[in-house]
Amino acid sequence: MYVIRTNGGVGGGALRDAPLSRLGVMKTIFYNRTPYLAAQLTVPQCFIDLDEFYDPLVPDVSRIPGAVHLQHAENICRRMGDIDLYALFINDAEAHPDYFWAATIIASYLVGFFGACKSLFDAASVFLADRHALGLANRDQDMGKGRFWNSLQGRSAKSFARFKTFRPLCDQVILWRDASVHRTTPLVLVHSPGPPERASREAIFVRMVATPGATANSVIDIPDAVTWLGPLDLYNAWRPSLVALCSEICVEIKESLRP
Repeated sequence: MYVIRTNGGVGGGALRDAPLSRLGVMKTIFYNRTPYLAAQLTVPQCFIDLDEFYDPLVPDVSRIPGAVHLQHAENICRRMGDIDLYALFINDAEAHPDYFWAATIIASYLVGFFGACKSLFDAASVFLADRHALGLANRDQDMGKGRFWNSLQGRSAKSFARFKTFRPLCDQVILWRDASVHRTTPLVLVHSPGPPERASREAIFVRMVATPGATANSVIDIPDAVTWLGPLDLYNAWRPSLVALCSEICVEIKESLRP
């Protein structure tokens, strides 16, 4: 494992204000098989609201034509839960006393995190394809593809307008996911103001290169020319929009079930 020596601490990345307290109770079955229950993570408000919407319909929801939307609700909730779960793992690893272990395991967690983010967009695409009967092949039920957007626009201008604002983030997620899964694990290194064995743990940081697909050979000799991120910086930047995506899906689910 490489060590990048810096002239002090590197800011950002710590999970200070993100909602990862261990709390969450819901009544409806779409929540039961998600990390929000398994890891007792705080549930985003949109799922609480959807839970309240569903509550009068359960257990009789299985008898109505819209029952399939419980499966979509679980899929969306579970994918967002995966994202928050990886963030929790990364947050805990950052505080590990062995900073080399932390850098190694965080890099692996980031692969899972980027994959989970793409999976959320895929779950949203699958729901919208079903909701609006887009008639797309499985491979085209993907917010990263123009065919999906063209089909959605043709079937529902309202839904297209509602979700098109998420496309730039989806493209960014795909960039990181593809680089992490298909090329190389995110480059995560130890930063220290000097030899790490002489520094306090509080002065040592774990940071990732802010370039998808970066390799050690491209940065190790010129650390001052590299942009660094805290391991949770992208999570903190993306999460509000990811939760907003979930909120819009929950609205569509409710709309699809109302008379």
